[in-house]
Amino acid sequence: MSRAWRGDVSAVAITAAGTSDVITAIEIPHGAEYLWVEIENNAHKALDSFLVSYRPHPDASYHLIASAASDYTTSMQEPILGATCDFASLALSTTGMLRLYVKGIDAVKFAASSASGSDTTVDARWSIR
Repeated sequence: MSRAWRGDVSAVAITAAGTSDVITAIEIPHGAEYLWVEIENNAHKALDSFLVSYRPHPDASYHLIASAASDYTTSMQEPILGATCDFASLALSTTGMLRLYVKGIDAVKFAASSASGSDTTVDARWSIR
């Protein structure tokens, strides 16, 4: 878990379809309102799922807020404020950016799986304001 106004993780292994691997979980500093995160798919295969989950309190569970392709494109709604692509099928060697409203949220978790047949790796970079 990262507690910072900016951060990154590199070469996070994402396994083939059937499981979702956590890319990162970011604790949101008190008073922050927005989170920008860039996800870069580095190797081998496109993603076949991308999950965003919020945790409202340190003692609470994570709750899924986005997983379907339309959550990042046509039916986008708060807390997703903007997305540059369909993260649920982020292609190989592609980078996408996501903007989220996080006021009052304790933490945000990102997870993904890669298309069947091969694993991949992703980088994540974020800024909180």
